[in-house]
Amino acid sequence: GTVLPNGMQSDRWPGDKKRNKLTREAQGVDSLRLWASREMDTGLSGLLLLLCALRWAEGAKVLVFPVDGSHWLSMKDVTRELHARGHQIVVMAPEVTLYVKGEDFFTLQTYPSPYTQEEYQKNILANTKKAFEAQHFVKMFFETMATIRKFSELHANSCAVLLHNETLIQQLNSSSFDVVLTDPVFPCGAVLAKYLQIPAVFFQRSIPCDIDYESTQCPNPSSYVPRLLTRFSDHMSFLQRVKNMLYPLTLKYICHISFTPYESLASELLQREVSLVEVLSHASMWLFRGDFVFDYPRPIMPNMAFIGGINCANRKPLHQLLLLPMDGSHWLSMLGVLQQLQQKGHEVVVIAPEASVYIKEESFYTLKKYPVPFKKEDVIASFVELGLSAFEEDPFLLRLIKTYKKVKRDSAMLLSGCSYLLHNAEFMASLEESHFDVLLTDPFLPCGPIVAQFLALPSVFFLNALPCSLDSEATQCPFPLSYVPKSMSVNTDRMNFPQRVKNMLIALSENFLCNVVYSPYEPLASEVLQKEVTVKDLLSSASIWLMRSDFVRDYPRPIMPNMVFIGGINCLQKKPLSQEFEAYVNASGEHGIVIFSLGSMVSEIPEKKAMEIAEALGRIPQTVLWRYTGPRPSNLAKNTILVKWLPQNDLLGHPKTRAFITHSGSHGIYEGICNGVPMVMMPLFGDQMDNAKRMETRGAGVSLNVLEMTADDLENALKAVINDKSYKENIMRLSRLHKDRPIEPLDLAVFWVEYVMRNKGAPHLRPAAHDLTWYQYHSLDVIGFLLAIVLTVVFIVFKCCSYGFRKCFGKKQGVKKSHKSKTH
Repeated sequence: GTVLPNGMQSDRWPGDKKRNKLTREAQGVDSLRLWASREMDTGLSGLLLLLCALRWAEGAKVLVFPVDGSHWLSMKDVTRELHARGHQIVVMAPEVTLYVKGEDFFTLQTYPSPYTQEEYQKNILANTKKAFEAQHFVKMFFETMATIRKFSELHANSCAVLLHNETLIQQLNSSSFDVVLTDPVFPCGAVLAKYLQIPAVFFQRSIPCDIDYESTQCPNPSSYVPRLLTRFSDHMSFLQRVKNMLYPLTLKYICHISFTPYESLASELLQREVSLVEVLSHASMWLFRGDFVFDYPRPIMPNMAFIGGINCANRKPLHQLLLLPMDGSHWLSMLGVLQQLQQKGHEVVVIAPEASVYIKEESFYTLKKYPVPFKKEDVIASFVELGLSAFEEDPFLLRLIKTYKKVKRDSAMLLSGCSYLLHNAEFMASLEESHFDVLLTDPFLPCGPIVAQFLALPSVFFLNALPCSLDSEATQCPFPLSYVPKSMSVNTDRMNFPQRVKNMLIALSENFLCNVVYSPYEPLASEVLQKEVTVKDLLSSASIWLMRSDFVRDYPRPIMPNMVFIGGINCLQKKPLSQEFEAYVNASGEHGIVIFSLGSMVSEIPEKKAMEIAEALGRIPQTVLWRYTGPRPSNLAKNTILVKWLPQNDLLGHPKTRAFITHSGSHGIYEGICNGVPMVMMPLFGDQMDNAKRMETRGAGVSLNVLEMTADDLENALKAVINDKSYKENIMRLSRLHKDRPIEPLDLAVFWVEYVMRNKGAPHLRPAAHDLTWYQYHSLDVIGFLLAIVLTVVFIVFKCCSYGFRKCFGKKQGVKKSHKSKTH
């Protein structure tokens, strides 16, 4: 066995096993894994999976640094389950504690305490008694300050004893722990984790002075997020919002007393000036013992997971679901969810226009179609025109005008279809009589939200993103332009000054195009619902937003409690290839294959561009499978095979696949990530440019401008991603992060749909920000009020000083003048 720092021996902690290097990647935990902790059937399972989600080849070494009392009791079951799952647990605690005692499921490592058991218990008992004493506010305040100071010094001195124990610290450093699980309310464990450079998981309820939100860079609007100890709700009056803004200022002194010693200890240990915020920002994950049934909705960050009620179980689901999808790839991404819902016993009804291209009869749902004033051929022609327009080499201004006209024309066509549905009284009446439990829809065009409000149904939105940041606006999610790039800006989250200027200008100008698409739905909705309605009102009614993205692909940014990230939901289990495609793959030899597809909406491209592409493909030794239905290029090489359809995910999962040429749609990007295939990206329109930029900045592929690229450019890009090992290594790293989660995206999506059905919506996840005016949200009225008070006080002080000055010095000067006049 291994000799532990206190001289004990343990057979459960073999020191000769090789540490798995993948654990260091825990510092880059993906947001889906974080979110999913509160979305498991039991909260405890979700939490445990968060802590042991990395696929260690052997049991991981977990260092637990708890806070005594109820904090430890809530952490104890977690350590028990981690041990049961094969992980090796060492709990660090002072020799003097109330509740942290040795157990058979962890090794307890103690260190000397600078106080006795009697002193410790006496201090806690005195603090408890004060809660039952009726005292004058001033006396209570000073006694509370003294108690906090004494209690904080007690814990800080204990921490100092540990951190100054060089032998113990060296042994911990050499023990190769994989993660530190600690409660940061007393941040000794956080300091230790930062010093040992071990990924940290924080397990807590909250930290005073909102230091947890400051450390995570999480927005904390005082207009509707009540501060700790204020006893306010999220619906505050004006005076309460004034108090809410002032209250944190009074707590700063308390926090200064409590946390300054830890800053000094950290600075001494790390041999540089370190703030508490810097220490706490080291955490990979923040596990909050709360949820938005108990707490008020507010902004959160991707590395915050909510695990309140970890022992609560869910009840059985209901069984009626109405679906109003969008055609095209949006619909294809929904199919897996519908199939899973049907398998779980739910009745699924899909309503779609008669002119749908992709929405067809299936065994796992009932399809109801309604008439529209356009034909299927019109929709197909629109898709073809959109694909071809991406290859038109027009001047910027002309391209902008053409885009505007096409958006306006297509929007009018889709709006007419929505109008036909809503004015079809018989059809709508039949839906109303069916008594559905929830409506699942893609809000890209807000016909579904109008139907949901008309039928008084809770709604679940299923989407990738909305133009003009309408999703952020409708959820009241903060959208800092300083580090959150706007859609189609092709910026990263690390923007220089000109890029931030560009980001701001796009934000100011994008509403012009969005008004063309969305403003016509407002009068239609107002007519049907018989009240004034805006698009924001329609979208803000959603109970849950299922976002087809995650923070492996996207940049970290604030999110809201009702936003659930299900990126990679289309990465289905791979199936065996058909004989045709198996033959293609086997014939490729040692060089393997390249998959080429520009998505479901682009079936042919201009002849000149097709020949350039064919020329480049002919220069590489790999066999290329190109999904293409246009005219066969005359220079097509023998190594390139044209197919009308291909099993993209199955082929990408084949070990002989070397590269993936894609238009950077979200489906293709995620299938590339899931299967670990480096990409050559040829973005055409919409969010594809941003997707390509994200993959390029992560070193997972090369992005080409489809209008400017030549055969040489495509050839060089393919050879780079195939021959340069860094591209394969980077995409495999992203693949590991994406797959490292406690629940599959499909199961997560199904869970939340069932959740809304069970609970008739999720109003507890709706933030109070929806009920504030713009000036209340930004606290402009409170700031103005406080500024007026300050200016009034300054004015009164100025006037008093002026009056005093005149009385004191003006009178003397008058006396001198009078004296002079008499002498003359």
